[in-house]
Amino acid sequence: MIALLKNKIKDSGFLNNLKPMDYNVKTSEDLKQELIKVFKHKVFSTKENNHCIIKFHFVLSEFKNEDEDFIKEAVYLVNRQIRKSDKIFKIGEGDFVILLPNTYFNETESVIRRVKKIILDFAIKNQKEINIYFKMFRFTPFTNEDELLRKLFSKKFQEEKF
Repeated sequence: MIALLKNKIKDSGFLNNLKPMDYNVKTSEDLKQELIKVFKHKVFSTKENNHCIIKFHFVLSEFKNEDEDFIKEAVYLVNRQIRKSDKIFKIGEGDFVILLPNTYFNETESVIRRVKKIILDFAIKNQKEINIYFKMFRFTPFTNEDELLRKLFSKKFQEEKF
């Protein structure tokens, strides 16, 4: 099954075309524009002003060139399992963000559990040793977007203890 998936990726380039996933590295300004698009409902109502962001980072025990394909496939599998309104972006080497519009902060934990299970199951099938680190952020009408972007693009993310 995995060999078939790898062949499809090589033959058709379907990974970037099947679902709206932007796998390009984003600058903080690009991500700011995406935040505005995805979280455009900055109105004061019960759920409309609750948006969340998940940042996750892959750490592979021994990174090889073929591990880039592994990461792409894992992110593709995650992208298939999130809601259509959610968006996933690559923002750095092994760093990704998922924008979750109209999501309460406590609902984000279940999304993280699901994402972690998908990635770890895929790693086990591919016999990869991997660690994934997650951080959750809330986005409301009161959020300072520039401060949030600084946190999202911070290199300290990999160094912090969880």
